[in-house]
Amino acid sequence: MRASSVAILSGYRQGTAMQPAAGSSREWIRASDIVSEYARSPLDVFKLWPSGKSYFFSPLGRCVIAYRAASSVAIALGDPVGVNTEIEMTVRAFLQACRTKGWEPAFYQTLPDLLPLYRQQGLRKLKIGDDAIVNLPQFSLEGKSKREVRSKVYQFENMGHKDRRVPATSTGRRHRTIESGVGPVVGNPRTSGAQFHGWSF
Repeated sequence: MRASSVAILSGYRQGTAMQPAAGSSREWIRASDIVSEYARSPLDVFKLWPSGKSYFFSPLGRCVIAYRAASSVAIALGDPVGVNTEIEMTVRAFLQACRTKGWEPAFYQTLPDLLPLYRQQGLRKLKIGDDAIVNLPQFSLEGKSKREVRSKVYQFENMGHKDRRVPATSTGRRHRTIESGVGPVVGNPRTSGAQFHGWSF
């Protein structure tokens, strides 16, 4: 199974290069609380890791966009995360803030359900590739076709990396932790039947 990787772009406009300060620890905590509650895709955990991202919050503070800005371009990682009723106002406010600062906005790796919203704001879609989605309960390393994958697994194990599953918590979230220190990938307890797991290499 594959999921399309899409970048949402606006038309290029020359702007003044402005570098925002990376999000403060207080902003990171606010963003972490929102992502933990409302994450919709495996990509959302990377809004919090690695460090160095800036955070744009909705006017009501219950929705967040994680982004980096450089050379007059502000690239948001994925879609806004938060209360559904605040997503549209967050996108509008973020785009207005980018215009004010002279930044060219882009949303990298968005989900298809928000494409109409982005188009309404004058943004355009650019498909940049596909991501594999692995059904872990059915996944196996057996067989000739998985030879290269097995080799990589053994290589990581020899380096001391381990993988373990943490049982669902009382809130219904599932976590997959890589014991070398990478934070958990959190599944969205609000999405019926959905379990998000995986790695990014």
